[in-house]
Amino acid sequence: TDKGLITFFKKYLNQKYINDIFNKCDVEDGIEEPDDLINVLRVCILLYKVKVFQIRNNDGGSDKGRVEKTQVKKKELNPIATYLAFWILEEFGNKLPDGEDSYDITITKESFAENMKTYIQRFVDEDGQEHHR
Repeated sequence: TDKGLITFFKKYLNQKYINDIFNKCDVEDGIEEPDDLINVLRVCILLYKVKVFQIRNNDGGSDKGRVEKTQVKKKELNPIATYLAFWILEEFGNKLPDGEDSYDITITKESFAENMKTYIQRFVDEDGQEHHR
């Protein structure tokens, strides 16, 4: 759920993980391009899904030797990450004066988790308002 993603950013995404994610996505100091935002979000969503799987399947070690594996298809992550990235850009980015639907945003490694909590919370709030209209 969207609220679960907020909890993930609050509880599990510390600066070490953020640095690892940015390095994995070849993002040096911060996010400045839409593709960088999409790639970082894709990895975050993957990690979130893995964490949810681990929590749901942690039954106190009574798995009797079985090892369950999570089934996350990368092709399922791309549309989610792309949609969320463009929503973030439209809501929080700066519209570029080129007349196109182009936006600029800068998210540093240090501010990433805090910004994402704000962005996802607004997304959840607005999504809930859409359902009540």
